[in-house]
Amino acid sequence: MKKKLFIIIFILIITTIIGILGIKGAQTNKKLKTLNTDETKISYVYETDEGEVKGTLDDWVNGYILNVEKSICNGQQNPEGLAWDVENNSIILTLKATNKCTLYFVKWQHTFNYSGNVQTIEVPKTGIYLLEVWGAQGGTSEDFADEGKGGYSSGTISLNAKEKLYVVVGGQGSSTDENGLYKGGYNGGGDGALGTGQYAYGGGGATHIAKSDGLLSTFANKKDDLLIVAGGGGGNGAITERLASIGGAGGGLQGTNGVNGRDISRPTYGGNGATQNGAGDCAALESSGNCGGFGQGGTAVNQRYGGAGGGGGYYGGSQSTRGHAGGGGGSGYIGNTLLKNGQTIAGNAQMPNPNGESETGHSGNGYARITLIG
Repeated sequence: MKKKLFIIIFILIITTIIGILGIKGAQTNKKLKTLNTDETKISYVYETDEGEVKGTLDDWVNGYILNVEKSICNGQQNPEGLAWDVENNSIILTLKATNKCTLYFVKWQHTFNYSGNVQTIEVPKTGIYLLEVWGAQGGTSEDFADEGKGGYSSGTISLNAKEKLYVVVGGQGSSTDENGLYKGGYNGGGDGALGTGQYAYGGGGATHIAKSDGLLSTFANKKDDLLIVAGGGGGNGAITERLASIGGAGGGLQGTNGVNGRDISRPTYGGNGATQNGAGDCAALESSGNCGGFGQGGTAVNQRYGGAGGGGGYYGGSQSTRGHAGGGGGSGYIGNTLLKNGQTIAGNAQMPNPNGESETGHSGNGYARITLIG
């Protein structure tokens, strides 16, 4: 009698376990193999009743999402009936009673190159995301100093599934003469101005990520929506392709000042770097121009001596007042209370580059990246 009772109880336990596994996707014969740092391959054998099956993911795939197109079920790649439930972080299968699947999970990451407009993205799932932004370099050429580089900022933030972010990538300042002006880079770079025998280029634009639409300069009255900023570098320049000026580095909490390449004892010619509280000071500059402001670098005027544009940023760097003096760098920003583990690095220091290596300041156009990390 006891032996019979024991057998019945044992059968009930086994049946219950099979039922539970069927609900969760029957994760029997599961194997985990790391293919590389960004991809995980998992082999499942599903032993379930025919119909819809939901397979809830384990903790070790936190930060990954299912790559349906690459996955294989019953010999079919990108199988019909296989889907990803972003809200519940789970697999949805509507297949046969026994399914042999090789499921690929990729670390979700989206990158943003310069486009000259506002870019949007909806995040795929609720989780923690790493935000990274690189500011653009001020205008330069092979004959001038390769300076005025953009800054870098990063931080983590908790986001809900399908939450939308707005990304604006800064453009490099122009080194092309347009009726006596060298245009500042997209998203706040100030214009440079051509003087007599003096060439002074536009400031680099800032790169930012926000919770609402708009260029950086439009966030002065809605700073709570602004998540992170990397400052753009000030424009470079020279006199008749010699005595090269040095544009200030983009922020960092503070952009650096532009350098007078002709006479370093006269720093008032160079543009001043922006801070967390205001644009680069231009009260002491020796000629007129439009000083920088929130989200906007200072703009030089077309006059005898020319001047380089200030870099865009949380606040913009000021313009220079000579072609042989560089514009000031714009400031970065990591002050939003939603952002955690923030750091911001000026464009004259070592920082990560978009390829996973390191660089001293960011050259060219800006860049942005959003990565799901947990």
